[in-house]
Amino acid sequence: MSTMTNPQPDEEAVRPESAAASPESVATKPEFAATNLESTAASLEKTAASLEKTETSLETTATSLETTETSLETTATKPESTTAKRRKALRKLFWFALSVLAFVLVYFGLEAYMDYGARVTLAITLAVIVLWVLEPIPFSMTAVLVLFLLPISCLALQRLLSFLSLQA
Repeated sequence: MSTMTNPQPDEEAVRPESAAASPESVATKPEFAATNLESTAASLEKTAASLEKTETSLETTATSLETTETSLETTATKPESTTAKRRKALRKLFWFALSVLAFVLVYFGLEAYMDYGARVTLAITLAVIVLWVLEPIPFSMTAVLVLFLLPISCLALQRLLSFLSLQA
């Protein structure tokens, strides 16, 4: 009987062709690397162009913001026109006249129902509320006005009562 032996294959015969160092594969690798470098360079150029566009856009936005800021500063420091001042003064005068009208209506409208002190106090309170809500004069001046009107109305009541008692 004969024994069969498997002959060992040669190492070079087992190697795949791609692993073998062929002159063609050596020549292709530098070309592939050059192509890869060219595409990377093109990509970097596109990124640089994009960054330049972004930079110009940011510069334009900054210029626009500076223009808006200077415009707002000039608007804030610009004095009011004379017509606007007149309108504002007329509006304040109208609101003040409205509070005086409220005082007169309450004072004379409740004459038959309340005595003098209650009518005056209610009329002053209503007039002050109108002044506080519409604010034709500052709050502090309105408070001072109340501080003077209430005692004066009380003095007027005393004088009125003394006058009536002298005539009776």
